[in-house]
Amino acid sequence: MPAKRDNPLYLFFNTVKRVIGFMSKCPICKREHTKENTGTRKSSSGNIIFQSRCRECDKEYMEKYSREIYYPKNKAKLKAKTYKWREENPEKDAVIQKRMSKKYSAMLCKLKINGCAICGYDKCTCSLDFHHSNPEDKKFGLHIRSFRHHPVEDYVAELNKCILLCRNCHGEINELERSLI
Repeated sequence: MPAKRDNPLYLFFNTVKRVIGFMSKCPICKREHTKENTGTRKSSSGNIIFQSRCRECDKEYMEKYSREIYYPKNKAKLKAKTYKWREENPEKDAVIQKRMSKKYSAMLCKLKINGCAICGYDKCTCSLDFHHSNPEDKKFGLHIRSFRHHPVEDYVAELNKCILLCRNCHGEINELERSLI
């Protein structure tokens, strides 16, 4: 007995249901979904194209595609476009950078609540720095400007390599490291 999906009548009605929009089956999660829960794209002619993936799987797929395939191929072009926009819109860029700076400095302040790992100083978060415990592992410095050039995931990974120190203890450790070299 042939499998159900090999039956021509079954295939015909399934195709009709998908075209009309009654249901669709996501090839990734294998769940059936309606047309309303389908990922969509606009074609070059402006028509809406319904994807076979459900909205959740489509979002994950597009994030992975843009991160792993599209961005590496078009990195130089995208950066040039960004720099051009920043040159043409310095006021808007300044507003965006100020907003990002406030957001990330607030995040860093939340991370600094425990105080210095050596002396326990925690009165002023501006006097606390992140120190790379192993300088060979350091990819970039941790300051507000580096948020502009690195994704948040890389920034968090870099934070995990650090210890929190007050400026005095940080200076003493850096001096000690320099004298050992």
